[in-house]
Amino acid sequence: MTLKHVIACVLALAAIPALAQPDDRTTCERASGQAAIAACTRAIASGMFAGLELAKLHTNRGVELKQKGDLDAALKDYDAALTLNPNDFFAFNNRANVRRDKGDIPGAISDYTEAVRLEPAYAAAYVNRGLVQERAGDLESARASFNAALAAPAQKFRNSPGAHQIARERLQALASK
Repeated sequence: MTLKHVIACVLALAAIPALAQPDDRTTCERASGQAAIAACTRAIASGMFAGLELAKLHTNRGVELKQKGDLDAALKDYDAALTLNPNDFFAFNNRANVRRDKGDIPGAISDYTEAVRLEPAYAAAYVNRGLVQERAGDLESARASFNAALAAPAQKFRNSPGAHQIARERLQALASK
């Protein structure tokens, strides 16, 4: 290969910065904010990922987009993730959070219910569902959701102890209603 060919190859590679970087998947999973969104976007657009890996990229970007306040874009990412992996209880819970924030209470309750159907030990989804049910005035269903959260193992997920605490607090508050 001549020097002219080497230079042409280097210039061609430099002209395509939108290609996924080797660590974009890791950055997408571990970073936050705009850096994570950009890395997720590059990784998704790269075509290098499919199936469960691609679903996870969409879920991770959805988390960051929701944090940023872009609920419509987050919802699209969770929809894409669930199309690729309809058994992802975490994506169902997160999509429910977006639906809740957008005022779609029936959609949120449906997604929380699907999350706990897929992973009955996920106390956070029970609590999230209970909070929405409580706000909607369905106190009987809220109590049932909070009790189900307390029946889930307290240490299975990192957020389970906090979910248990919220469930106990809400049940105590609902005892007088």
